[in-house]
Amino acid sequence: PGTNGETYFPLVVRKMYPSPDGQAALNSWTAGQSQTYTISGQVPSYVNRGSDELRLIAWLQDDGDKSVLQAAQSSDLPGLPNDAASTGITFSNAGSLICGVPATVNPIVTLKNKGTNTLTSTTIYYKAGTGSWQVHNWTGNLASNASVNVNLPAITISEAGLVVIKDSVAMPNGVVDENPINNVSSAVVSVLANSNGASLPLSSDFETSASFNGWVPYAVGTDKPMGFYTASGRGYNGSNSFAGYLCFSIESGSGYLILPYAELPSGAKALDFYVAYAQYNAQFGNDKLEVVYSTDCGTTWNSVWHKTGDTLQTAPNTTSSFVPNGNAQWRLESVDLTNVPAGAHIAFKATSNYGNNMFIDNVNLRTGQVNAISNIEAGLENAIIYPNPAKNGNTTISLNSKNAAKATITITDMTGRSMNNAINADINVGVNTITVPTAQLASGTYLVNLNTENGNLVFKLEVVK
Repeated sequence: PGTNGETYFPLVVRKMYPSPDGQAALNSWTAGQSQTYTISGQVPSYVNRGSDELRLIAWLQDDGDKSVLQAAQSSDLPGLPNDAASTGITFSNAGSLICGVPATVNPIVTLKNKGTNTLTSTTIYYKAGTGSWQVHNWTGNLASNASVNVNLPAITISEAGLVVIKDSVAMPNGVVDENPINNVSSAVVSVLANSNGASLPLSSDFETSASFNGWVPYAVGTDKPMGFYTASGRGYNGSNSFAGYLCFSIESGSGYLILPYAELPSGAKALDFYVAYAQYNAQFGNDKLEVVYSTDCGTTWNSVWHKTGDTLQTAPNTTSSFVPNGNAQWRLESVDLTNVPAGAHIAFKATSNYGNNMFIDNVNLRTGQVNAISNIEAGLENAIIYPNPAKNGNTTISLNSKNAAKATITITDMTGRSMNNAINADINVGVNTITVPTAQLASGTYLVNLNTENGNLVFKLEVVK
C-alpha cells in the first residue's frame, strides 16, 4: 500500500526485462532502419497473469538526455488455458447485522473462467473467521470470460465481531491453476452476541488485540462505519490507538461502533469515555457523536446522549485533518445508561457534516451513578466559567475539587494560537475560584484550557468589547 493507504494501482510497471538497465541498442540509426532484439523472462508470481489488461511495453531511449525516441505496446497478452477466478463473495444477509452466536450464513461466490479453455469443474474452499475450511466441488460448462454465481452450503459462524468470510478456487478442469493470484476473495459480516455477555465493568483502551475483541464497526448502505486508528502518542495519556470517525474525508453519512455485548444489571449504569474533536470551520462544524442502544439487533437505535459542533469540540478549529495532540485535547464524558434495558446492544454513532475528525478512547462501561463532572480523574465537580461572554476584562473559573492539584490555565484562539502566558494556580479540596484576565483579548471566541497532572477541562469563552 501507499502512504495514503491506497492499495490499487492500475496500469503500472511490474517488471522490467532483462533488467531495469534495459537492453543495449545501436548508437546510431538511419531513417526506416529496424532491428530485432530477443528478450525473455518470467512473469512474476505477484502479477495477475489472467488480467484483461496485461501487456508488454517497449521504448527506445537516449541514455544521454533520457529522451524517449519511440514507444509501443503489445495487444493484451493471451489468456492462460486453465485459470479459474473468484471475483467476489457475498451472503444471503449481506449488509445487515446478525445477532446470536453461533450464526449461519449462505455464501455466494462469483466464479469466473479467466482461461481460454471451457471450465467444466473446479474446487471451491471456503471458511468463516477462524473456522476450518469447507470444500465444495463445482461442475458445469462455463465459457471463457463467462461468470456464474455459485451458492455454497451454509456455514456456521462461531464468533462475534467482524468476521471474514473467505473463499479460494482451485484445480480448474482437474489441473493446477495457472494463475493463482486471482483465486481468493473475501467479505465481512457483522455478528453480535446476544447471550453470555461480559460482566461489568467492560473497558477498552484499544492498545492490545484483546481490547478489540467483540467490537463491531457497522454502517448501513453506502455509509462508512466508525473505525480504529493508530497515531503514535496521540491517544489519551500518550497512547497509540483509538477509535473514531474521519469526518474530514466523509462528506455525509453515519457510522456505528458497537460495544462488545455485556450483561446489563438493573440499577445505575454509566458509560465513560474520552473524546477528541476539532471543528473544520463554522460552515462545516456540525459533526455529531451519539451514544445509542438497540433492542432489535440494530433495526432501530435509541439515542441517550449526543454532542454536536462546538459542544463536542475539545480543540481549536483547523482546516487540516485533525489528530489530537496531548491530553489537553481530550475530554472525559460520562453518560447515564440507567434506563437502558437488559439485552440491549450499546454503540457509538458518528454523523459527518464533512467537517473534521472525531476520536474516542479509554471506554469504560460500568455500574454506578453517572459522574456529573467534567473530569473524573481530576475530581472536579460543577466546573463553570463566568461571566460568559466576558465583557469587563476578567472571567472566573469556579469548581469544586475532591483533590488538591497544581493547575495551569492557557487560552487559545480557534486556530490554536496561544493568547496568554500560562497562569499557574493551586487547586484545593473544596470550592475554588480562579480569575482569568481577558483584557488582552479582542472580541471573539476562545478556548480556556485548565490542565492538571490528573486531567483537563476545556471551556469555550466568548469575549465581547
